[in-house]
Amino acid sequence: MRKVLCTTLLAAGVASGDLLEISVDGVADTSYGDFAGSLFLDTDTGALTGDISLPAVQTPSGAYPGTVTFDGLYSGVATSGETSQGSVTGPQYVGDAFMSFPFLGGFDLGFDVVFGDGLSLGDSGLGVTYLSGNSPFGPLEATLSFNYSVVPAPGAIALLGLAGLGRRRRS
Repeated sequence: MRKVLCTTLLAAGVASGDLLEISVDGVADTSYGDFAGSLFLDTDTGALTGDISLPAVQTPSGAYPGTVTFDGLYSGVATSGETSQGSVTGPQYVGDAFMSFPFLGGFDLGFDVVFGDGLSLGDSGLGVTYLSGNSPFGPLEATLSFNYSVVPAPGAIALLGLAGLGRRRRS
């Protein structure tokens, strides 16, 4: 019974272990405010999703906090556009984003993100995102650099814990 339970739990952990969490913070282009949030990469499908907050987005009528919601897919390896930190080469994800502001509503954007040092567990580095679209204030185009690190998602942490249960030996 115990062996069956451990096998079942281990299989459940493997199913959720294909999700990597990418912690994003510290925008390098400070005129746009600080990024903070998490993106999630499904390593099976190449889907990149998640939310990043932009606490100080400048608009013609003032500064407003905002959120960008990402929904994209892996598109190969590419070199990003130039930012104040330079460009990076690495895995690229492209797709749709939705930027929303309290009291102001939201609008659709396209995005292109390049992660400079890869996206395996424990990787970290400089990434660059390019956002484009139309806002209530006119056209929007921004190329921003940010720091990121890849951390284990909760399912991966559970998998690591369960792996230790299965190897216990008594002398």
